[in-house]
Amino acid sequence: MIDFIKEVHHSDKNDWDAKIHCKCNQNIGCDQSEPQHQFPQTALLSCGQGGRAAFTNVNDPSTIVGRVIIDTRGIPKPTVGIQFSSVINFLALFTGAVGRLDFELFRACDNSNPMLLNTWTYEIFRIEGAPGDFDAFRFSKSFGFNFCECASCTGLCEYFVKVSVTNVFVATLLVDNVHITALAQ
Repeated sequence: MIDFIKEVHHSDKNDWDAKIHCKCNQNIGCDQSEPQHQFPQTALLSCGQGGRAAFTNVNDPSTIVGRVIIDTRGIPKPTVGIQFSSVINFLALFTGAVGRLDFELFRACDNSNPMLLNTWTYEIFRIEGAPGDFDAFRFSKSFGFNFCECASCTGLCEYFVKVSVTNVFVATLLVDNVHITALAQ
């Protein structure tokens, strides 16, 4: 029997969601000499690649589990939406197992350095079960997020999700069945 499961789906510690204000009518940092092609209601959908990761202790390295590339050069002042989904498998060895994963979304445009856009946390703790009841110590849950931003410039951009373990005790955390897409308009 699972005594207590806590799933936390929130933005980073600085409450990033409350600070996002799209100002799509500004050309902050854009080269004005670049020709802008006007296409009414152009929308681009790009499907990315998903990977997997396994964590058994806090020293395990972070892993990129999904990436998608989208080319917004034909869309002036694009709005980009990222949709990410995965399955988290929790395999506890004993009563009292805990686990916490941080999912970080990054963007790198036109070969620039990656920029952290947001962080989501998934946390499980205090798994309880009867001795010998191995089904009580393992389960699978879906985890996903959506992110939207108004880009001030156009370009060829890669969005990727890096997952890291920040807490794990007598358990294995597996992240797989990852899907990531980008929609730009």
